[in-house]
Amino acid sequence: MASSIAHELSNPLATIVASIQGILAFQQSTLASPEPGGNGGTQLRADLDLILAEARRAGDIVNGLLAFVREPSSDGHPASLQDALDRVKVIAQNHLKIYDISLHTPNSAREYTHLCLEHGSGQLQQILLNLIINAQQAITAENSSGNIFVTLWMEDADTAAIAVADDGPGIPPEIQTRIFEPFFTTRTDRGGTGLGLSICQDLIQRLGGSIEVTESPQGGACFIVRLPVVEDRDSGTAVAPGEKTTSTPSPAFECGHKVLLVDDEPGIVRSVGRYLSSLGYDVTSATSGEEAITALRHGSFDAVVSDLRMPGLSGEDLYALVQSEFPKLARRVVFASGDMMREETQQFLRQTGCLALQKPYELSELTDALDRLCTAAAAGAIQS
Repeated sequence: MASSIAHELSNPLATIVASIQGILAFQQSTLASPEPGGNGGTQLRADLDLILAEARRAGDIVNGLLAFVREPSSDGHPASLQDALDRVKVIAQNHLKIYDISLHTPNSAREYTHLCLEHGSGQLQQILLNLIINAQQAITAENSSGNIFVTLWMEDADTAAIAVADDGPGIPPEIQTRIFEPFFTTRTDRGGTGLGLSICQDLIQRLGGSIEVTESPQGGACFIVRLPVVEDRDSGTAVAPGEKTTSTPSPAFECGHKVLLVDDEPGIVRSVGRYLSSLGYDVTSATSGEEAITALRHGSFDAVVSDLRMPGLSGEDLYALVQSEFPKLARRVVFASGDMMREETQQFLRQTGCLALQKPYELSELTDALDRLCTAAAAGAIQS
């Protein structure tokens, strides 16, 4: 259900993100035109920037939900600790707003982007989200508002510690030794099952870590999770959800690369196609796999951008035909989907070696991919 909902939401979000980025990139004269009694296009640009930021935030929530309910398959790459924390923050903040609770992440300088779990990113998100919800319930039991603090630090070269603290009523010392017992709860009058903390402890132990409870500096409870970590030497500077920026591309009106754009969402085809055309790409659009096949058999293309989950002929089916009839082009396909975490999708992408984008994607990511593929194709670097 989460997968289906996320996919359906990702498509309109992708249309919104692509459309706004296109306007910001190529409508500079319109945005700068004077408004009667106003300040030119300043307010319009501010409104568009706000819409784009909110659409991206919605996309991060959708992707965070997917990461929470679906553990990605292990592909040999460590899972970023900071990325897991970022996704939990996006999901939790929206829940906590309902209860007038603020979520604080004091070490927000992102100095730990190189730390990774060898596996279990989805499990870590479940653990942290459970601890945050547990803190929220403790706060709202006695107060109308409050604060939750999530802090990360290194205990030693191989162990990271994550603290989830609150300024609620705290946990009496006499029951601190029992709170991890299955079915033990102090919220029987509010439907508590007593399994949340027990499940957290079990998941943490499976990851090779430990959990303890102590008193928070703010007077409430503080849960400290310790986990073994490794360093990801290939990690670059990460961009957290909500921190994406929009840059104005340099139009390449003479590039002339021929691109087939395939998606069953007309809004995505229109907005992305218009953006690529503005950069000088020769774009042919198809709103189904069947239309794409017709276009491939009657034209010549340098690259293909295709949705994966389409009614009728899917992206996987389309790729099989490309492999059979246009083998050189099979190395120049970029796939897009609202749910890249599906096991079937991950396996398919590993087999093909094709580039992939999670919807809603940044148009700069798409153009970077196309530039590499088309340039290599023109130079004869990609062979069948």
